[in-house]
Amino acid sequence: MEEYIQGEETMEVVREITSISHDGFRNMWYPFHFEKDKLCNIINCEYIRESLDLIKLMQWMFATNNHNSDTEINYREASAKSRIIQCDVTFSTDKHRYQLSRIFTGKFSVEARLEVVDSTIVYFGQDAIRTIQKMARPIIISANSRGIRSLILNPQDNFSKQSMLNLVNWWMKNLGINNVVVGLKSNGYWSYNETGTRRNDRHLPWLIVLLSNLAQATVRTRKFGFCPAILCIGDFEDVTDFERNSIFELVSTICKEERINFLLSTASIDEAQSENVTNTTRFSDYQ
Repeated sequence: MEEYIQGEETMEVVREITSISHDGFRNMWYPFHFEKDKLCNIINCEYIRESLDLIKLMQWMFATNNHNSDTEINYREASAKSRIIQCDVTFSTDKHRYQLSRIFTGKFSVEARLEVVDSTIVYFGQDAIRTIQKMARPIIISANSRGIRSLILNPQDNFSKQSMLNLVNWWMKNLGINNVVVGLKSNGYWSYNETGTRRNDRHLPWLIVLLSNLAQATVRTRKFGFCPAILCIGDFEDVTDFERNSIFELVSTICKEERINFLLSTASIDEAQSENVTNTTRFSDYQ
């Protein structure tokens, strides 16, 4: 892992994602636009299915094995199942600002365009894909609240391991959670155990995932001086407004203090009232 990170220093590193736009994708069937203006930004979808699809689309956008420009599209016969999707992402590296545009039919893109903003340089098709492939791309973590694995930084030594554990346990206490013991194995897998009597919190596994990702990013940034942009998901549908806002405030503070570019996709039927949160369109808006 250390050799890989050191090798990134010679690559362009995607430091932050500054905007996302698409014309409707699966459960996020409506046109969507988001612009980032802080180190930590939270996109609060109405349902977890929408949040999952947003992360999936971002994985497709930065994937380099899902482009086939030879695919022929019959636009008239395109059904809802194979709906043509256009998505645009603006992101910044340590060298340039880029706008990436891809058109998908299924999970394969049939058109790809990568523009270096404020220049005359534009890459098309496979040239665009090859250019992305040469970058240290964002770390995009899909939903997985079971078998929590380190995807940002493996514990390379006891100091890194203990540093990450200390951070997670400290943040848990800041949220008022004192009866959960978090563990981390040398192979990068996290675990947790509840002690004493505690109400059954369905969001606890997601919270452990979220805080473990932040701890990895923090230690990675402290150790190597940088970390690529991170996108991940959190399911907090069953928490109170106070609990949700406390989590959002904690995440925002960590990102600001540790200089972590973090995009968190969450879900709650109720709109979140926080300056760091962008709420997506609610179904009630169409009624």
